[in-house]
Amino acid sequence: MGLKHKRSCAAALVCAAVPVCGFGQALAGAEPQSVEVTGSRIRAAQSEGATPVQVLTREDIARSGAGSLRELLDQLSASSGGTSDLGGSNSFAAGSSGASLRGLSKQATLVLLNSRRVAPYPLADYSEIFTNIDALPFEAIERIEVLKIGGAATYGSDAIAGVINVITRSGWRGVQARVSRQQSITSGRFGNTTASVTAGFGGQAPGDGHVLVNLELYRREALMWRDVLGYANPSVTSLSSGFGSLSTYSWPGNVIGAGPVPGCAPALLIGGLCRYDRYSRAEVVPEAQRSNLLVSAQQPLAGGRKLYAELLLADTRTHYRSALQAYGPKISVPIITWGNPRTNTAQEFVYRGLPAGHPLNTTGEDDAELRYRFVDGPNESTARTKQYRALLGLAGTTQGMDWDAAAGTMGGRTRFDERGWYSVSGFKEVIGNYDPNQTDPLFFNRSYRIGQVNTPQVLATLFPNYGYRGHVSQWFTDAKVNLSLAQLPAGEVKAALGVDARHERFTVDPSAALRSGDIVGNGFSASDAARNVLSVFTEADVPLLTGLSMQAAARLDKFGGVGAHVSPKLALRFLPLPSLLLRGAVEGGFRAPNLSESAESTKYAFDSLADPKRCPQANRLADDLEAAAKLLPSSDPQSTLLQARSDNLKTTECGATVASVVHNNPGLQPETSRNLSFGLVFSPSPRWSLSADAWAILRRNEISAPNTAQQVAAEAAQPPGAVTRAELSADRSFTVQEQRQYGVTHGALQAVTGRFENLPRTRTRGVDLSGKGRQGSPLGTVDMQLDATYLTEYRAWSATRNDWGDNLSGRNGYPRWRVGAGGTLTWGAWAHTLRATATSRTSLHGDYTDELYTLESCASNGYTPAQCQTAGHVRWDYNLAWQLGRQWTLAANLRNVFNKPYPVGVAAWGGLVPPTDEDAKGRLLRLTLEWRLP
Repeated sequence: MGLKHKRSCAAALVCAAVPVCGFGQALAGAEPQSVEVTGSRIRAAQSEGATPVQVLTREDIARSGAGSLRELLDQLSASSGGTSDLGGSNSFAAGSSGASLRGLSKQATLVLLNSRRVAPYPLADYSEIFTNIDALPFEAIERIEVLKIGGAATYGSDAIAGVINVITRSGWRGVQARVSRQQSITSGRFGNTTASVTAGFGGQAPGDGHVLVNLELYRREALMWRDVLGYANPSVTSLSSGFGSLSTYSWPGNVIGAGPVPGCAPALLIGGLCRYDRYSRAEVVPEAQRSNLLVSAQQPLAGGRKLYAELLLADTRTHYRSALQAYGPKISVPIITWGNPRTNTAQEFVYRGLPAGHPLNTTGEDDAELRYRFVDGPNESTARTKQYRALLGLAGTTQGMDWDAAAGTMGGRTRFDERGWYSVSGFKEVIGNYDPNQTDPLFFNRSYRIGQVNTPQVLATLFPNYGYRGHVSQWFTDAKVNLSLAQLPAGEVKAALGVDARHERFTVDPSAALRSGDIVGNGFSASDAARNVLSVFTEADVPLLTGLSMQAAARLDKFGGVGAHVSPKLALRFLPLPSLLLRGAVEGGFRAPNLSESAESTKYAFDSLADPKRCPQANRLADDLEAAAKLLPSSDPQSTLLQARSDNLKTTECGATVASVVHNNPGLQPETSRNLSFGLVFSPSPRWSLSADAWAILRRNEISAPNTAQQVAAEAAQPPGAVTRAELSADRSFTVQEQRQYGVTHGALQAVTGRFENLPRTRTRGVDLSGKGRQGSPLGTVDMQLDATYLTEYRAWSATRNDWGDNLSGRNGYPRWRVGAGGTLTWGAWAHTLRATATSRTSLHGDYTDELYTLESCASNGYTPAQCQTAGHVRWDYNLAWQLGRQWTLAANLRNVFNKPYPVGVAAWGGLVPPTDEDAKGRLLRLTLEWRLP
């Protein structure tokens, strides 16, 4: 067999692993086209790649049924730990979605658009700065290339976990219009609509001038839990007697001991108290509107040069509605703790009762308990973001060297406006002084009137506007060159050289009310910093022997205020047989403190967690209260109060809202990482390929705030003042007798304090399996795909142990297996795709500090082992595409074909809002109609 034929077989082999290759071209011996594939800056034949790259083609994307880039990336087996704008109302970066690989956070995953950076979202998620994938075009995507192991040496310091490169269509000519609509067949809800128009203009030859324009519009409808509550998983919700019930915190309210405030609707007067439907404002899905405009153009010039330009504009708007503020119960210790950024001290808010002289207090006692709902007040927020990227570049070939240089600007602005929490000053003005140590005979008898019509001025004073303004801007220039260095006996030595330079500015400006700590219970984050970044990289592909080549790369990054750092990479590729490829790589990376972490500030946030010192006792008391309530007639107000107290106990002690105060640390050092991978690709024929790649990532000196749950779990090992609790003598949940009866020895959690640190390290390891194949059948062509990840290890270093924590693989949030597998049958004008997405079971038990969900603790709280775990799950999706002539295509995607309930860990469920919306979604149907010309 001649050398040329050997190279053709090798090209066919690796093309089997990289779906964008053409099998027929490789087998025919034609020279493969030289392109740049994610993972290497060297333009070369695709068969020369040395690191595993997962490629999702336009056809793969259409068959996935995904309606957005976030939905698509969530299907990747390597994707875990990302965020969504669906739950963003409680985020510092509301209105955004972030992608994360390997569970190492969205900040460790670099997202590119056409191999270049995109400006980060203008608001940091606490301290994380990341790319908002909702701002990227979806319908214009040609393919997505995912480098699942590092990339810092090639692309930059923030590619520790990997790179997601979104590549849009280029050189396409014609007009295409698409419209798609999604809705649940099960509930008739969860609606969203997407419409797009793409047009390409230019000459017919590849080198001719060309312009591509894509406009995409997206709209998602809001949804409340009341509309879909009946579709929640009954095997879970049946364990909570309070699930679906109405709240005694209502309008016009209840005065305990005096009955309901006059004016309650008869239908809501139940058990002697006025009720409120809390699920009418419990949001499942927030309303969202997005628009993206992408314009790209290229114009050939003399001498083989090419002038090109690109413009990306994105406008995203997400509107959140939250539960209206409830007031009560009367207690004598702080129910809400938050920080005062001006003094760096904690503040406390206490729900007081009505004084003895209040007209509604007919009990004859002072501080009669009021249970009230501010239905006349707002509780909503809107995140509006405009982002952009514009660049102009010139590319060409000079003396055999391919070169490319570009310059541009990118950035964005976010305006986050919110109303719904009390103003400290406003509350005192229109209601009164909530400090229980000071008397206030006019409490709740000032300008705000309980259960009556209040003026807009009073409501604006009590519930003022507040929020954030975020602004990010970057100016950048980059240049690279591909050249041939030498000709060795085994082949040509190719190299790439390049330079990137950026000026970054990141500003997060809270409103005056947040800066002064005037908004009860709200966190605080601010940044105002700028820096210059200079990066120089080099890469070489060296053929050592026939079938054996080496890829070596290094990148020097210099951030303002941080010393220069070199990230090296070394990869080997070996073809011992025409059907077998062996590959391995080692790479170093680092991440400098970002412009949020390095800013001088104190961040105030809130974490919700189960208090290990009080939650088990609260659950036992709640069970006893529920049992006592069932012994009384349903019309007895005491039954209602017992049930309401049971709900409060679970919410307060097993979902406690704890203030988290984190200070900046000027002594932060950069993170570093070491990434290893080794794998093989076996291709028994040009139509079939299987690959297995083992990988390991060690991340050191991580920049992070202390984990609140871990600090509380290891409370005894924390320094003085790190964990603050209320005095046991002023317990808000247990009476003195109940403390003795249920063994309560610690007061309620109030706050956890720490600062950003270079926490020691995280280690994760696993194996990726993938496969692609095509086979003929009597019914047509069958294409099959496999994408699976087996997580063998995920550990975090414990400063308390001075050793690694437990292996979290198979525990809460870290399933051992994530698998996606499917097949497509193409039969004439029809294409049928059946896809399965599977996740293995996980226990609820976290790291070694978690005492709440051990098997022993679960058993002592009356939970079976099955209730203390999340069962494995397989979801089946079906996609049908019908080609109607040359111009029309109709597609239907049915998600969750068998309407299978989504498993949850019952022991971890709070009991009021369903733990997942998957059951309410049930079967989701997406219909897509496409028209194209020609």
